[in-house]
Amino acid sequence: MTTTHDDNATTWRDLADDLTPSQRDSMEFVEREFAARPTARNATADLLDLARGHIEQNLVDIALAGVPLHPGTYTLWTLPTRGGVSLIISGQYGQWGTEYNQAQDLGRVKMKMGKPPAPIETYQMTLASEGGAKATLKLAWENTIATVPITVK
Repeated sequence: MTTTHDDNATTWRDLADDLTPSQRDSMEFVEREFAARPTARNATADLLDLARGHIEQNLVDIALAGVPLHPGTYTLWTLPTRGGVSLIISGQYGQWGTEYNQAQDLGRVKMKMGKPPAPIETYQMTLASEGGAKATLKLAWENTIATVPITVK
């Protein structure tokens, strides 16, 4: 099985953070059932496979500010200018923060700009559900709020 999560997990609980709350509840139920009805099967391996299957179902394509992205790892860069802030979505990852390679850009988009009601001391990056298959990525610092929409495909 090809996975994008921790292949070194030894129990399903090692992957619990990648499961939805209802999937965790389901896993706990199945775990209790296995404990109540011991069989010759390897319950630990079966539960781990079940958790990995749930996680695979959770991986979805998205559009980040209109830029289509498949499940994977990306780097987000910001480019402040006098006209606002651009979000750069890069296919390169794992590099040191100053090693920018424009050839790896998947897209550049202008962020919607706003001001917070009070200055923000600590940089914030948050995801907020907008209901349905929509969310907003919000970057906030000092006197600046910059946002882009996310749509689940």
